[in-house]
Amino acid sequence: MIFFHGGGWLCGSGNGMWYGPEVLLDKDVVLVVTNYRLGALGFLTTGDEVVPGNNGLKDQNLALRWIQNNIKFFGGDPDSVTIFGESAGGASAQFHMLSPLSRGLFKRAIMQSGTAFCTWALSGKDEVLTNSKKLAKLFNCPTDCSKKMVECLKKVEAKHFIEQDVKFMMYG
Repeated sequence: MIFFHGGGWLCGSGNGMWYGPEVLLDKDVVLVVTNYRLGALGFLTTGDEVVPGNNGLKDQNLALRWIQNNIKFFGGDPDSVTIFGESAGGASAQFHMLSPLSRGLFKRAIMQSGTAFCTWALSGKDEVLTNSKKLAKLFNCPTDCSKKMVECLKKVEAKHFIEQDVKFMMYG
């Protein structure tokens, strides 16, 4: 079983205190709890090939691929993988059900308290691009050229970026 945590794609983690096997399991199964990029680090886009977006979901997909190749070494069965998550993690599970990039990487999915059809689960490309540009403007980064915008954002000190990151997800 592979668990995707919730947190509105802004906060949360696969912390064992909340999602460890002693909390989630009372049966003999292999549990994998993933982490993925959140906020602007996971969902910023430039609307083009520079930063196409959805890196958080791509991180999850990469975890699914790694698990397919390696779960047998941990006593798991790659032909019997179930993905599940709560809130944004539940929506993530459904996005993987819908994505051709995740096809064949799992057999079953469980969505808890969140689906891809929740109003908060999906933002239009224009909305995310607008939010990305608003975040860039907070750091006086140019927004008319994707490459220059990303180069500028990469120079922002991580502490300051994280402090402003919540605004990226709040704009609408």
